Amino acid sequence: MAQNASMSKKAEEVANMTPNWDQFTPAQKDSLFSYYYSISPATYQKTIVPLTKQLGNQNDNNIINQISNTMNAGAARFRGLRARRNEEQQMFLHGYNWQSYKAPLDVTKFGQPNIPQDITDTQ
Repeated sequence: MAQNASMSKKAEEVANMTPNWDQFTPAQKDSLFSYYYSISPATYQKTIVPLTKQLGNQNDNNIINQISNTMNAGAARFRGLRARRNEEQQMFLHGYNWQSYKAPLDVTKFGQPNIPQDITDTQ
């Protein structure tokens, strides 16, 4: 319960902080929320809020560029952080692509997993 309350509070924070929040698509809002959630509110306020004051394609590109500018945590480069930022950018620009989200084991790619029916069959 507390975790859901925390998420709701953060969602309210980002909505209140972001000019023109109601003008963004649901996917764009989710992208901005994901970005907000993983950085500090002060950084979001400094980097994204000024860009959301004006709407339009050019400004969308500026938002995407800003998201990509924070792909590294300080001097370190983290593959997971780059992947998250790439997903946020794609979600902002193109919406959701359910086909890009795979289960931990995508059996359509690797065929049926070879799992013994009975644990005693493994010998």
